[in-house]
Amino acid sequence: MVVALAAFVAAALLTAAGVAAFRVWAQRTSLMDVPNARSSHSVPVPRAAGVVFVIVAPLVFAAAQLLVTGAVPSGIAAWWVASWLLAAVSMYDDWRGLPAGLRLAVQLAAAAAFLAATGTLMPLWRALLLLLWLAGVSNAYNFMDGVDGLAAGQAVLVMAALAWLGLLRGHAWLPVLAAAVSGGAAGFLVHNFPVARVFMGDVGSVWLGFSFAAVAVLNLEGGVPFAASVVVLGMFLADGGVTLLLRLWRRERVMDAHRTHFYQRLVRAGWSHVRTTGLYLLGTAWLGLLSVAYFGYARLDFGWLLLGCAIPLLAVFGFVWQAERRTEPAAAA
Repeated sequence: MVVALAAFVAAALLTAAGVAAFRVWAQRTSLMDVPNARSSHSVPVPRAAGVVFVIVAPLVFAAAQLLVTGAVPSGIAAWWVASWLLAAVSMYDDWRGLPAGLRLAVQLAAAAAFLAATGTLMPLWRALLLLLWLAGVSNAYNFMDGVDGLAAGQAVLVMAALAWLGLLRGHAWLPVLAAAVSGGAAGFLVHNFPVARVFMGDVGSVWLGFSFAAVAVLNLEGGVPFAASVVVLGMFLADGGVTLLLRLWRRERVMDAHRTHFYQRLVRAGWSHVRTTGLYLLGTAWLGLLSVAYFGYARLDFGWLLLGCAIPLLAVFGFVWQAERRTEPAAAA
């Protein structure tokens, strides 16, 4: 636990300082996110600042792991290489822009390379499902990075829950890795909430999504159950999944940019960024506690777990319905 806490603090402090320096550099080099019709902000903001925790968190983890055990697990090395490949391409996308098809191809290639490098033999159908999981969560996390503090706050809570679970189950490396990523996200969050002075960009959001998905895959052979990752990511997975199904139902082009995620609908209906982010983070904290209670302490029946998971998800859908109903009469007038 001491090593995990040290990793959290070190990653948080280094990232906070690094993002402050990055902000100055981005303003000088015009690496700015200029508002458009889909934006949730009204003034130019430095983007791609997530590159700081993308670099800091793995290095802090590696240093802590080497000090304690003298080695980094091979599966972690595979995650490291694949996630940094994605980060490099995403950084270029933040800088110059890339076609959506090319970005997806790179994500699938990185996911395939990661699965191959883990060295785990598995049936083809399982490999294909995990490929979709890795690419899907990477994209879902990117799509959910749209209001101040949402993606970074989610990362802090999700990785904190996974670190807690790792400690309870005696996991060899997960507590330190999760604490380092959580700390990096926390260091970024001080610049991104309640008012965003920087954006993490695709380099940060895609890397975070891929890292969450990869941790779940690495735990398939033992450790923290795969389902635990699904539960703690429930707020983002539900919003992204239901939105995707609705867009498919309406026969929309799912790769096109849009503003129809539930968190975006709340903002369009008049909710502030702080209120919207607070709702999602409260739900994520609740799901994290449920996951720890069920998978860590075994003090919760499965039925209660399902009911508990449904509460924050239904709350979001209900708040969206209520907020949009209130704005419809005003729009009609």
